[in-house]
Amino acid sequence: MDRDRLEKALERAAERIALGEKRIAHQKDIIAQLERTGRDADKAKGLLVVHEGTQEINFTVRDILRRQQKQALKEHSTKKPKRPKKPAKPAKN
Repeated sequence: MDRDRLEKALERAAERIALGEKRIAHQKDIIAQLERTGRDADKAKGLLVVHEGTQEINFTVRDILRRQQKQALKEHSTKKPKRPKKPAKPAKN
């Protein structure tokens, strides 16, 4: 993956993680409210588990992208610059 695509993928991963954190916090608030009012929170807790599982996947994807970025930077820094070809010698007649 080229650098630009990798950078954009990392940005999207960060956005998904931030959104996941908001969803998890919101779901915890819903659970707390349900429990305060004596209502059944089992389904809400199940959804929280789903959100947390999705968030783990988001972190894993981000970590994979970071490793790819690190590897790409390492490969780029270890490549030797190409030397220009020597001009061809004129043919002797």
